Amino acid sequence: MASTLTVDNIVGATTANTVHVPGHIIQVTRSVITSNVQATSSTYLNVGHSLVITPKFSNSLILLQNSAAGWHYDAGAPEVSGIRCKRNGSVIFTNDGQGFTDHSDWSTLWWGFNFFDTTHSSTSALTYTLEINGNRARYNDQSNAVNTATFLAMEIAQ
Repeated sequence: MASTLTVDNIVGATTANTVHVPGHIIQVTRSVITSNVQATSSTYLNVGHSLVITPKFSNSLILLQNSAAGWHYDAGAPEVSGIRCKRNGSVIFTNDGQGFTDHSDWSTLWWGFNFFDTTHSSTSALTYTLEINGNRARYNDQSNAVNTATFLAMEIAQ
């Protein structure tokens, strides 16, 4: 025998906005930029993305996703490009092998990643930013075409 549960509103037992359903996406924030950034050395450079998310639960996962296109040119060290993410100014994710070229020419590069922040343990506002490095690495640059780079943060209940 099948049963059907039909509701118009679910309210928390102690507080109206604290219903906890493990595995569901609680909230999504995003940063979209259309400008491009060129890093000229191994020093990390902010790309202009900034996200603020305030987790509802301290044990939630924060899924971070980035997608942008770009280029990298090998003109000597470093021959690789890197991308990293900071939470409230501290590095939480680094991929120093984002792209590699050793043929003194431009190579296309996808500046993308998916990363779970499992260590925030907070219900206070969290600010996430992105940085790149590399010798003449270009973030969100598709050869002078208008391009869109998207950075997302999703809180997922546990």
